[in-house]
Amino acid sequence: MAGDSSNPAELYAALITTELVGLSSAESLGIIGSLIDLSDDLGKPEGARRSLELSDLLEATKLPDAHAALLEYFRANAWSVLQRHTVHFSHGASSASCNSSVFDLITTLAPFGGNLIFAKKAEDRRRSQRC
Repeated sequence: MAGDSSNPAELYAALITTELVGLSSAESLGIIGSLIDLSDDLGKPEGARRSLELSDLLEATKLPDAHAALLEYFRANAWSVLQRHTVHFSHGASSASCNSSVFDLITTLAPFGGNLIFAKKAEDRRRSQRC
């Protein structure tokens, strides 16, 4: 990985193009965490998006439980960076973006039973609309 660690912009540029192939899970987590932090510091949501992509790739490997938990923590941080540094539109103007975010959230929570929460809320809404 190239880049001067004393220059955040150069380090960010190096990290956003880094691939995780051949790295340990600890090294991969370090890259993902650093990319999220730099994305927040520099106001670059594309770095947070890239960290989510890298997180998906890392999750597909056999991670120790402690590393899997840390990866979920990093994902939450990445979503927070996206929320802070992404332009938000008024109601309806961003429905496609909102639907995509909801889908990503459901996909992330599905292995943990999260899809059941959304299914129940959807059923509750349908029931309340049947007057």
